[in-house]
Amino acid sequence: ALGNLYENSGMNNLALEMYKKAASITPAEASFYEEIAILSEDSDPKMADEMYKQTLELDPAAEYIRIEYVKFLIKYDKLKEAKEVLTKGLEYSPGFHNVYKGYALMEEILKAINN
Repeated sequence: ALGNLYENSGMNNLALEMYKKAASITPAEASFYEEIAILSEDSDPKMADEMYKQTLELDPAAEYIRIEYVKFLIKYDKLKEAKEVLTKGLEYSPGFHNVYKGYALMEEILKAINN
């Protein structure tokens, strides 16, 4: 909660500290790693990459986190890795993409990368 407050106030360094502390206290909570990844994308891409991987290790079926990671990979011209992340993510799809919109979006992104 404190991390969100700092982040919403534009105090990203303090937010990052709070999310890191929260992750150390509750290491099984994927959302803390996701927030660290998002806040680190521009300042520390290596950390962001590691945190996205940690997030997906804890919550592999989280399609919207996976999409954010793919956007990050594309931003840094890592198309091969982006394809792998999408392909792996689609393995968790329960089908019904008219309901599970994140998986439908993952399919669209994968098609766009392949073309």
